[in-house]
Amino acid sequence: FDENTAQNGGALYWSGSELTVKNSNFENVNASLYGGAIYLKGSNTAVNFNLSYNNFTNCHSKYYGGAIYGEYAYGVIISNSNFTSNVAEQSYGGALYWLNPNELTISDVSFEKNIATAGGAIDINDGSNVVLINCDFENNNATSERGGAVVLWTTKKTEIKDSNFTNNHATSSGGAFQGGYATNCIFNSNSAQNLGGAARARGVHSCHHRAAKAACNDPVPRPAVRFWTHSLQLDGGAHAPCAG
Repeated sequence: FDENTAQNGGALYWSGSELTVKNSNFENVNASLYGGAIYLKGSNTAVNFNLSYNNFTNCHSKYYGGAIYGEYAYGVIISNSNFTSNVAEQSYGGALYWLNPNELTISDVSFEKNIATAGGAIDINDGSNVVLINCDFENNNATSERGGAVVLWTTKKTEIKDSNFTNNHATSSGGAFQGGYATNCIFNSNSAQNLGGAARARGVHSCHHRAAKAACNDPVPRPAVRFWTHSLQLDGGAHAPCAG
């Protein structure tokens, strides 16, 4: 799919269930509203969307989901794919935005150089049972808000596992990610201008933080990871000044 254009879903618009997209390339695809390459609309019953072994490169949307916009859906798998240089120009989720998913798994996926106002690579809004596992996030950017790579707005069983975050940046908070829980992840050289150079998280366990920084005017050094609710054991000692 190359140089396709539409209002929603520059290459593909799908409303319903049982969709599989595999071994496909989406490049230079644009949507004037949502979902630069793909727009998916499901429901909260069994839907079963499977997107695997795909490449999304230089896809653009004006609003949510530079490459993919998803709405609702029960049972979504995104795996073994690459998202590179995708942009949500005036909104969230440079690579992927999903509203209210249930049972969403993203595994073995690379996100690099994606840009949005918040959630430079991924923005998940108000879902449950969301897991990101064995993913790589590098050089993603939230240009005006939070979550340089990832924003997880929900508190309902969301977790990032065994993933790497390198050189992601947020203008506000959570240089690598904001929201949810992280387990066994590596954070390297991420930054935020306000809170949590590595993350602004609900919980972090067995993670390593290297050269995370937050730039602000508070002279008191505080952890590069900011907690909303829990205080869990951290491995690694990256600290940075942050306000509040």
